[in-house]
This record gives sequence, C-alpha cells and structure tokens, in this order.
Amino acid sequence: MLEKDYNTVEEAVRDFEKEMGIRPGFLEALHKEDDWSFVIKAHAFFEAAFTHLLLALTEKDELEDVFSCLELSSATTGKLAFAISLGALNDDERRFVRKFSELRNLLVHNVGQVDFDLKAYVDNLDKNQRKSFIKTYSYFAGGEAFEYSGKKFSTVDFVRSNPKTAVWFCVMAFAGVLYLKRGNATLQSMIDSLQKQVATLTIREKSI
Repeated sequence: MLEKDYNTVEEAVRDFEKEMGIRPGFLEALHKEDDWSFVIKAHAFFEAAFTHLLLALTEKDELEDVFSCLELSSATTGKLAFAISLGALNDDERRFVRKFSELRNLLVHNVGQVDFDLKAYVDNLDKNQRKSFIKTYSYFAGGEAFEYSGKKFSTVDFVRSNPKTAVWFCVMAFAGVLYLKRGNATLQSMIDSLQKQVATLTIREKSI
C-alpha cells in the first residue's frame, strides 16, 4: 500500500519509474522524441507497468514470469483482460489502452512507419476515425475543457490540433493512475485529482 500523498503527476510517475528500474524522467522526455519512438517506447513502458499492476493486485509475485509474457491488449488473455477482470480499470482507461495498442501495432509491424507523424495521421483520418481518436485521447482532460498555462482550452480542439501533446498527456496521466492503483486500488480520489493536474505538466516547446 502506498503511504505517500502525491501532488503532481510527475512525482507519481517518477516513483513508478524508479520502482520499475527505469531512469526517472523517462516518460517526460518522450515528448521530445520523434513520434514513432514516442509511441513505441511509451507502449513498452505500459507493457512492464501492467505486469507490476497485476502482481500488486493479485499479491502473487511468483506469477511475474507469466504476466510479463502476456500481450498487453488481448481481449481474452492479455494483461488488460486480467486488469479488467480484477476491476482495476474504468471505461476510459480501457479505451485508452486498447486504442494506444492499436496505434503501436500500426507502427511496429511496418518499417515504413519510422517517419510517422501524429499530426498528419490525424489529419488523414475520416470523420468517424477522427472522432474516435479525439474521444480516446481526451482521457487526460476529464471534461470538455481544461486549463493549461493559464489558458482555457476546448479539449476537442486541443486534441485535434495537438495530437502528440494530447497523447503524451494521456500517457503521463495513465502512468500515474497505474502507479496509484498498483499501490492501493481504493485511492480513487487521489487518482482523479492527479488526472486533472496533468495539464500542468511542463512542456518544452515554443507554443501550443
């Protein structure tokens, strides 16, 4: 059980990275990488993070090798399926994991995607596909609007115009949520609070 209270997403994520043996700040730095590397590396993080979550929820450390070999998003035999059966994820979280895995699979199985550009990808989606993308990656905002750097943004417009940043916000928010659920699945109020704070993350870019 976690005894520490977290005030920021970054703080929770860094502690999770330390626990997993990953350099603290790994996920934060991914926003500066090319879009292909960002998606592939973030998904690899979640592959490992879900193993930690399942071990914590089942309290069966002897199952580490079994859980670590499972695919992340298989509907019946994947890590996500186990997490859902254990009641660990809500509908928005399930959707995010499934859709993010679909995006990763699009890239990892085609070497021609190494120059993948998220903005161009979203621009080329049809109306229904774009609507689905926006719904999925609005997860970080928790509502129709959010504040960032003292400004109020429409969540739909932000995701549409800044897809990489929106996906990165979701990655950071969900990583923090997984860590809290790994420590204590009842910390929903703290989880909700951290998810709302994700838009305060520091982004080193010229403008949004």
